[in-house]
Amino acid sequence: MMCHSFANFVIKKVVSIAGEGPLRVLADVARCNTARIKKVQHGRHVLAHIEKVLAHRGRGMPPVRIVAVPQLPPPARFR
Repeated sequence: MMCHSFANFVIKKVVSIAGEGPLRVLADVARCNTARIKKVQHGRHVLAHIEKVLAHRGRGMPPVRIVAVPQLPPPARFR
């Protein structure tokens, strides 16, 4: 969604109203995918907005953290 021409507006709005916890999660995701996001102009706008909000709140972009994504079991019809 960060690289989509219209969805980036949604992400910027979420960043603007997000609390500290969700903002950190969004910043972590953005930091981990920075190389891919920077290839698209809309993605660069989202990264700039995240950095602006974090700077305004007195925090910088977080360091990269590897977050384990839990594996979901397959749907019942495929078992």
